[in-house]
Amino acid sequence: MQNVNKENNWEDLVKNSLAEHLGTDVEDISETDSFFDDLNMRTTDLSDFFEVLTNKGINMSKINLSEIDTVGGLIEKLSSEEDF
Repeated sequence: MQNVNKENNWEDLVKNSLAEHLGTDVEDISETDSFFDDLNMRTTDLSDFFEVLTNKGINMSKINLSEIDTVGGLIEKLSSEEDF
């Protein structure tokens, strides 16, 4: 049960931060959304978003930008890391 809560917390944090970063509603962001295809982000946009998360105190140093394709992929990676 704790893993579900942990993942939900990451989901809320990522989606809310991403919505704010993109200037859109959180309801418009889905876990299946591709950063590049669905959200029309470029690599530099994703890098900037990672910096936003870093500024919120999240250790993004173990996240490989090239391995993350979707919002859900980022949430899953964050929820699986113990050091965050």
